[in-house]
Amino acid sequence: MPSPSTSLIDRAGHPVTVEELRARVIMVEPGIILLREWPHSNAQIYQTMARVAEELASQEPHVVMIIDLTEAKARPDPAMMKAIVESSRRLGLYTAAVRPSSRAIKAVLKFVTGRVAGVEGYSLHDDVNEALDACRAKLQELRASSEISVEP
Repeated sequence: MPSPSTSLIDRAGHPVTVEELRARVIMVEPGIILLREWPHSNAQIYQTMARVAEELASQEPHVVMIIDLTEAKARPDPAMMKAIVESSRRLGLYTAAVRPSSRAIKAVLKFVTGRVAGVEGYSLHDDVNEALDACRAKLQELRASSEISVEP
């Protein structure tokens, strides 16, 4: 990953530092990652954010993720679509997405979810709180299914 002070250029031509991107990917509570999409993201920016999510995911035995797309401004280009699909397969997490306001981005979101074979599950929500509730329920389900009961 580039150093925190490294600047990347977003699709609008504006510089963004790795530190700024890192601040948009947080563990909101144990096992739940929130990734707030950069407004004018591109493949390099998304890959950087996905690597931060992977770092956070490695700290917990069970992890789910919320992707907040409410600030997304532009449809992903082919390179970004590839980055999204690859990172989703690599992470293999249950993902709750907060609906973008743009119709074009909504259409792309449906297309991407149809192509991502490695994701454990996917749901769309109107706001972060609704997505958080879905993630809590899924996380509880994952934790319960991993408990092994051994009878004496």
